[in-house]
Amino acid sequence: MKCSLNSLYLCVNDMDRAIAFYSDFLEREPLVRDDVYSIFEIGGFRLGLFAYQRKKEVHTFGSNRLPSIQVESLHILKEKISRLKVCFPITKIGPNWVAEFVDSEGNHIEITARDQKHNQQYIARIHKVQDYIEEHIGQAMSTEELADAAGFSKYHFSRIFGAILHEPLAHYVTRIRMERAVFFLAHRQDKNMTEIAYELGFSDSAVFSRAFKNFYGVSPKEYRSEYRTNCKEPFLLSEYNKDAAKKKTIGSGFPVTGEITIKRMEEKILAYVRHTGTYECLAKEYPSLIETLFSYAEKQHLLQEGENDVLAMYHDNPEFGEETQFRTSLCITVPEGMPLKEDGVLGKMRLEGGLYAVGHFHIRQEEYKDAWNYMYQEWLTCSDYMPRNCAPFECYLNPYGEIQEVEIYVPIEPI
Repeated sequence: MKCSLNSLYLCVNDMDRAIAFYSDFLEREPLVRDDVYSIFEIGGFRLGLFAYQRKKEVHTFGSNRLPSIQVESLHILKEKISRLKVCFPITKIGPNWVAEFVDSEGNHIEITARDQKHNQQYIARIHKVQDYIEEHIGQAMSTEELADAAGFSKYHFSRIFGAILHEPLAHYVTRIRMERAVFFLAHRQDKNMTEIAYELGFSDSAVFSRAFKNFYGVSPKEYRSEYRTNCKEPFLLSEYNKDAAKKKTIGSGFPVTGEITIKRMEEKILAYVRHTGTYECLAKEYPSLIETLFSYAEKQHLLQEGENDVLAMYHDNPEFGEETQFRTSLCITVPEGMPLKEDGVLGKMRLEGGLYAVGHFHIRQEEYKDAWNYMYQEWLTCSDYMPRNCAPFECYLNPYGEIQEVEIYVPIEPI
């Protein structure tokens, strides 16, 4: 027998109250909103809310069958249950921290987080292979090659990768390629299907088209045509774009403006710690991540006065990607010639050289999204440049105080 477990539902007495509770807790809107059966999607799994009384069903509420929700860290777990009725306190069970709370309808829910010390070395190796995939996305990559990059046996690597990221290796590589593909289709009209296929490691445009249609349900040509027809907004690629895009259009003026220069950079080596998850979760974990970055960099004597730039690099395009999978690296530049050891906490990667548009801003914390959107919406779309295929980043010159000094680097190339 072949079977799968793809969903679970909770009985609720008040659908509106339950939707409000889980929208706040899961930090997302329901995929389906209905008076009888509503659905939240969590990493491909569907959590249903069932107003059982409307169908005259009888159910017993209890604590012997608990849905279990995993969050990124113990810090997030504590934050999530701080305002809730806890029925089982935070307890270490094996490699996990576990707690239970009562939802708005009386259901008992388990919430867990991995013990970061337990799997730190594994996570560091997975980050390393993520970097390798990103750098070699235009090439065919075998499981053996990726296992070697991660330092795992080829016989166990796929299982380890899936266990850490909760996503099969083959699906991860395909997803990264497909998200890169939709960027090209939407914003690089100068590239035809064959050029996109070769740039993403496909043998020809036919193989690329089949892979794209299998992933998204439409062909690349259909997607490009639909995007041209339906995209009314200028393209915005920053992690801050989604709410601001609803409010601003070209010519409407921006509350933030910056000085834009074109700069050619040399390749640099970065030491980094990485966060995977939504930008809302990143904001909550940012102080502890920065503290970790500097603490471990200091242990390796990487901190040299006036020699280290502090960066935040955004690896995924929020216009097309899944927000729970967004990768952000908090980095410092490593002075030339200084040895950097990947110690299970600090990772090592290249900052790609080349041409960048650099926006210099003096802004408040809440104005970062306006600065990013000024770069893309007001400046880039009116310039003689287009975005280049590598990650943008922020460089913090003075991140303290009410007014912060920051530079935003957008990789570009001439149109």
